Amino acid sequence: MECMIDILPSAETVQRPSLNLSMSSRKQKLNLRVILWNAANVVPLGGYTTDVFTVCQLLGEYGQVEDEQQTDVHPSCKQDELANFNWRMKFKKQDFPNPKKIFMLRLQLWEKNTATANKGIAEGLLPIESVFRECAERNLGRASA
Repeated sequence: MECMIDILPSAETVQRPSLNLSMSSRKQKLNLRVILWNAANVVPLGGYTTDVFTVCQLLGEYGQVEDEQQTDVHPSCKQDELANFNWRMKFKKQDFPNPKKIFMLRLQLWEKNTATANKGIAEGLLPIESVFRECAERNLGRASA
């Protein structure tokens, strides 16, 4: 941690404006990396087993999808087993802080069906604004976050 202190006579303070050291004045490009390992308690919609996959969406301004990625399909998932993925996703660089965006991650679990349209099983929203903020504050001043 660095600290700079200027002690000046009050007459000189008018000539030298103070520096803005707040986070909002320093934008950083941050990547979001997500690892999906397992999905538990998956309930098959139409039978004893189901083929499932997950979709991750990074939401930005007004809930619009900034980026979307999905895993491969876990075949024949039963209700009492885990759907295993071990899938890594890397979302594109985002400017942070950005007052127009409240970053959220939408996680969806889908049933894969080749004959008809895929069906949604579950969905959840995860607020990640605090994760971005913590990362930006921890890496403030470094070239790579």
